[in-house]
Order: sequence, then structure tokens, then C-alpha cells
Amino acid sequence: MLSVAYRFGVFLGPLPPAGLRSLRRLTNPWKLLPRRFDRHVGYLSFASMPSNRSHFSGQQNFKFNHTMFRIKDPKLSLAFYQNILGMELLHKMDVEVAKFTNYFLAFPCLENQPENRFQRQGLLELCHNWGTESDPQFKGYHNGNQSPQGFGHIAITCDDIQKTCAYLEENNVKFQKRLTDGRMKNIAFALDPDGYWIEFLENNTKDSEIS
Repeated sequence: MLSVAYRFGVFLGPLPPAGLRSLRRLTNPWKLLPRRFDRHVGYLSFASMPSNRSHFSGQQNFKFNHTMFRIKDPKLSLAFYQNILGMELLHKMDVEVAKFTNYFLAFPCLENQPENRFQRQGLLELCHNWGTESDPQFKGYHNGNQSPQGFGHIAITCDDIQKTCAYLEENNVKFQKRLTDGRMKNIAFALDPDGYWIEFLENNTKDSEIS
């Protein structure tokens, strides 16, 4: 069955009898872009995208500043992200009233990149609620990839995926997907100490190579 979705600009339901041309009239002036074919469910969904993006984000200079992981043990997580992946600790913030600590990390600054962490892009915030590292009752955080699914992964690009994966193997990093697994041989998924997925792929990867 062929169906599409309409929710927040996406149409859900069976295609009209006249097919896509009729659907375009229904969603005009939006554009229909192929989004996903699920061979197990057997349907095709289309995302309808506005023809013009909001000018407000450009006026306000929106940037993706950081994402946050809750972590069980900061010693393990900091050793992984700093010693293995080479990130730098930009800021540590202890919040005693709520008993947690936030660690802000980033890859080393490029030339002319701002030192102020609020002006940077691509930061990783690690949030440690005090005591979880030694609590025998604490079973860890949900990584988003088990039922019910939610958050997926972060991604890191590199110059040489083969050398990167060999380096991670040498440092006893666990993998969700090695290069030799599955159909896509140019993408790997490693696991951090809390089981969060980290995708690794090369800087010059083309869309056609991962579609």
C-alpha cells in the first residue's frame, strides 16, 4: 500500500485516487520530497517542505551549540572522550543544590574559532548526577536505541575511517556496527561507556555512498 503522512506539514493516509498529482494540489504550495520506503511495512512517506525557510533564524544567527548525554561515571566518560577521541574539556560546572555536574567538551579549536563556548558549534555536554557511579541499584541510562526508541546517535567525521576504526579497536572501544557489518561498509557505530551510539564516517563521504 502506498501512503503518505501529514503531520506538521506531512500528510498521513492513503494516496488520493489521482495519485501524486492530486496530492500536490492538496499540499500546494509545498513541495513533496521522497522520505522513506520501509520494505517491511510496505509504504512510502513524503515530507512536505516549505519553499522558503524562515528568515528569523538567519536574522538571529542560530547555531547548533551542543547536545547533552547523561552519564553514569564521569571518570570513564571523560577518559573516553578526552583520551581516546581527543576532545578538550572547555568548562566544568558543579551545581551543588541539585547535586550534578556538567562537563562541556569539544574538539580542539580551529584558527579564529571563538573561545566562548556559547559561540561555538558542535559541543558535547556530559551531565553527571552525583552518586550514580557507585549506586548498585542504578542500571544506567537509556541510549535511545532500545524499545521504546527515541534518540539515535551523534556522528563524528574523520579523514580515514579504516585507521580510525583500527585505533578504536586497539583502545578496546566496543562497536554496535563495524565496517564489515551490514550493507554500508564505509560507516561504523561505536559505543561510549554509557552505550550511546557514535557514528564514524569520512569527511569526504558522498550522499550516494550511504543511501
